[in-house]
Amino acid sequence: MADNSTRTSTGPAARTPGEMVLGLLKRFWLPLILVIVAIIFIAQNTQHVQVRFLMFSISSWQWLILTIVALGGLLAGWILGRNGARKRSRQ
Repeated sequence: MADNSTRTSTGPAARTPGEMVLGLLKRFWLPLILVIVAIIFIAQNTQHVQVRFLMFSISSWQWLILTIVALGGLLAGWILGRNGARKRSRQ
């Protein structure tokens, strides 16, 4: 019977789950730290505030407003990152 515990392939499919997690942490350590800091910042700001922007005025919890702004920033970064990747792949 063959021993299946030895890996013969050297490609990405041969990586163990632990190696994949370490690879992701090495690649995304800064965004991960920024997300953790943002979560802590949002969790500590729970008072009720009024936000004015142009002619609009919204009264809500500060954590909710900060969460919406953070998600908007993530969405904008994701869209810009996709567009930049498309432009680089065309060149």
